[in-house]
Amino acid sequence: MNEMPFSYSQGYSSCLANASSLLQIASLAAADGKFGIGCSLNILAAEEAIKALVCVVKELVPEEAEDFEKIFKDHKFKHKGIKEFLDGINENKHLSLSSVQLAFLEWKVKAYEYMKTHPGMTEKEFKSKFFFLSLDTIEKEAKRAETLIYLNKWLKELREVESDIDAILDWVSDANEEKNRGLYVALVDNVWLTPESFSNKTFEMEHGYVITVIEYVRKFLPILTTYARESKTGLFEI
Repeated sequence: MNEMPFSYSQGYSSCLANASSLLQIASLAAADGKFGIGCSLNILAAEEAIKALVCVVKELVPEEAEDFEKIFKDHKFKHKGIKEFLDGINENKHLSLSSVQLAFLEWKVKAYEYMKTHPGMTEKEFKSKFFFLSLDTIEKEAKRAETLIYLNKWLKELREVESDIDAILDWVSDANEEKNRGLYVALVDNVWLTPESFSNKTFEMEHGYVITVIEYVRKFLPILTTYARESKTGLFEI
């Protein structure tokens, strides 16, 4: 049997595939009335999703993944990662470029494309069409503009994902304890708590939360790829 060559991107794909599998099994458990087990599997799926994210960070921006191995060993650390990821989205998803800003950035991209199709153009000729832009800096400015245009598009897509991130964050804060309660019988203040205490309503709500987390992780890959490429070339200087 030939072993596949090691890559962190392979880990990304494997973790996301396993997250989807866990969600499917969670639905089967809920369909059988085992809502506690279903809720626990929901949480495991979210953990797999954040592992996928860390894998691709390790591949593309390794200096940002110092605690890489910890994400595979520490459940609370996984939940901390989910919280930090969602906090970042919550803080930035409202940002957007105005139509004037977007047009200005697109103008820079257009200028760069024009320069590439007119080799030998002088600085004077270039400025006669594009005013204060310079041949010396237009490539860097255009690449930066492309990144900002893409980032604006990505944030718009995030805003279109229907979710209540604050509610998901509240859920994540207690997710590790809830995962255990969905699997095991516990004794709390002389009260027996069993997995049967979970309801279908709770399962469906949390199932939706995890689907959102996975969708955010999938949408994050292109912008992280762009960031990694341009940070290495010095073009990601906002």
